[in-house]
Amino acid sequence: MSMNDTCYEAISTGEETAMRVIRETLGELLEQFPSFGSHFTIKRWLEEYDCSVETIIDKLTWVLNTLNAFGASKMDTSSLEAANEAVSTATNTAQYFPGGFMGYDKEGNVLFMQPFGRLHSEESMRTTRISDFYRLLLLEGYASQELISAQEKKHGCRKGQISILDFDGFSRHVLYVPGLPTLSTAYGLLQLAYPGLSKKIYIINAPSALAYAVGVVQMVLSKVNTHLFRSQFNCSVSCFINYRACIVRNSKKMANIFSRKVIAKSEVIG
Repeated sequence: MSMNDTCYEAISTGEETAMRVIRETLGELLEQFPSFGSHFTIKRWLEEYDCSVETIIDKLTWVLNTLNAFGASKMDTSSLEAANEAVSTATNTAQYFPGGFMGYDKEGNVLFMQPFGRLHSEESMRTTRISDFYRLLLLEGYASQELISAQEKKHGCRKGQISILDFDGFSRHVLYVPGLPTLSTAYGLLQLAYPGLSKKIYIINAPSALAYAVGVVQMVLSKVNTHLFRSQFNCSVSCFINYRACIVRNSKKMANIFSRKVIAKSEVIG
């Protein structure tokens, strides 16, 4: 059992004190973004930053102020469909980076699909602002956290995001080389804002670009989960067969996910 499968585990006196200080210090901001003040979200931050309250408050303040400037609190994340719609209309950059939330697994984790083989990074870098790309990822991460927090409240257990990265059609030409530093920075911001939110990452259809895919995946993992990826990578890929079968069964309902359109009907997968 991994740490992301645990329910309301006992916390130390130090962790309890840290949670209280964080909530009191960031009270007004957390009122706008209550999911950041939840038990499991703060626990993830404490694990990522070794219970350094000062560091967490500093980073969370920046994250919450940034999300506030982006208007994240006004996003409708009440359902998978609403979350996908909110992200897709947040910035014009979304059209160049297909993907989205596609359902839940049996345990209540959020499933996210990203067809890397269909990225249009060069066109995006040439026609949109880099800040819009950062905005897109941060708002997408926020939507994911909102969905996950709702599941945690429902089940009383820690949940996370299970990402499925489909590299079908991927080649070095898909990614715009001059834009790689921007991509790296963007995923660094994503990890800064939502530490420990990613639970599992599956890579499919990437035989020739597998080494590169691994590098991309590791950019979005927290330091807590990186070793899990390294040790369980082969198992994760083989276990994905079950998820792939579910996707095939629901292919008609999930078809629009690749163009960031709203899913016709959300349902539990797994």
